Amino acid sequence: MTTSTPHSTIKKLRILPLIALIFLTVSGGPYGLEPLLGYAGKNGALLLLIITPILWDIPTIFTVLELNSMMPVTGGYYQWVKKALGLRWALYEGWWTWLYTFVD
Repeated sequence: MTTSTPHSTIKKLRILPLIALIFLTVSGGPYGLEPLLGYAGKNGALLLLIITPILWDIPTIFTVLELNSMMPVTGGYYQWVKKALGLRWALYEGWWTWLYTFVD
């Protein structure tokens, strides 16, 4: 009779899927690119579409990586806010995240 050790069900999030997750969470929206193209032109729009994710996503990625290395818990933002600010603010954070994900 052989005994096997149970495998861990917790999977680690690697850097490229994390980058994709954060970028795709903030890159969508109810508006298309037509107003941007009309206002900035194709070169300006392309430049904005390249620079904006770098300026927004890179700090977010580093924040998530740092928090996850300090407090590796399942639940992410909710758990981090709960530990830092309490259950009330964690509930707000959970609802806000759900709402912006749903609306976006």
